[in-house]
Amino acid sequence: LSVWIDMTLAARRHGATAEHEPAASGAGPSAAMSLELTPQARLNLGLTDETLQPIRLQSYRRAITVPAVVVAKPGRSQIIVSSPLNGVVTHVHAVTGEAVMPGELLFEVRLTYEDLVETQTQFLKTISELEVESREIARLEQVTQSGAISGKLLLDRRYAKEKLEALLRSQREALRMHGLSDRQVEAIGKDGKLLHDLKVIAPDIDQHSQDEHEEELRLSQNPYHPVSLVQAATHKPLVIDQLQVHKGQAVVAGEMLCSLSNYSQLFIEGKAFEQDMAAVTQAVEQGWTVEAIFPDARGKVIVDGLKLAFVGNAIDPASRTLSLFVELPNEILRDEVNDEQQRFITWKYRVGQRLELRVPV
Repeated sequence: LSVWIDMTLAARRHGATAEHEPAASGAGPSAAMSLELTPQARLNLGLTDETLQPIRLQSYRRAITVPAVVVAKPGRSQIIVSSPLNGVVTHVHAVTGEAVMPGELLFEVRLTYEDLVETQTQFLKTISELEVESREIARLEQVTQSGAISGKLLLDRRYAKEKLEALLRSQREALRMHGLSDRQVEAIGKDGKLLHDLKVIAPDIDQHSQDEHEEELRLSQNPYHPVSLVQAATHKPLVIDQLQVHKGQAVVAGEMLCSLSNYSQLFIEGKAFEQDMAAVTQAVEQGWTVEAIFPDARGKVIVDGLKLAFVGNAIDPASRTLSLFVELPNEILRDEVNDEQQRFITWKYRVGQRLELRVPV
């Protein structure tokens, strides 16, 4: 555009000089240096009423632009669901890519761990022996009061009961060590039945309950109802990234069943050069916000008001760059349920997406 304007001005000056050679000295330089633009030309150049404003003084802040990439939040974006015990998968209630909520049923496993079966059997046996001992002590207490037998026999029975109670506590702890929760252990003792099947549900990334294996299955018993975008962000849906098992597969304790991802909160990892360390540190100290520039098919999308979370304490020896991390709240663009009542969502920002960070200095 600059070249074209210079050529146009030069042609006009050359034409005016050739046509009015005698009067060239009388014509002012302003006539030769002016260029008249038609309304259409002004629109093509973007010279509209919004852009052509009177000059005014205002504050200006210089900024540096650093390359960046969207990364997952360590410890908050990925969840690995593993088998708590040895068994055989009898039902798979989820598919790859499906969005599930915390508490929703994922798998059903039939337990085949012999040590667990033996521990449960011994636990029930100890409970039965303790009940018999308690009834015998109650009978001896009545007989001892009448003087029919000595109190030594009653004392021996009480000692035997205390031993059984100690054994029962150790067996209860052994069941917990096998992966059973307090509620499951109490159910075994109350019902007198061994635990044969285990239901694996989606955990909550924000809660760490010890009874995760048998929370109420809120969504597995009822038809799924889509939630609003605000509710989805509040409840933090989990997306199944990898599904490693199938029906009929034997699994061992600790084996990965699936991996879940929660991308409601992400990080932007920027790579600042070594000479920009002082400027980036000052931006952190001052609490200045940064801008994220995402490339788009229609140009660039700028997201402003982002907060610098922290700056790395080590410089990459290969690239000589310093990592800085920015909080990036994510949004759900698509939330649909198919005919099989399977929910699928699409996040606005994706891990691995490249962009630029504009940091004020």
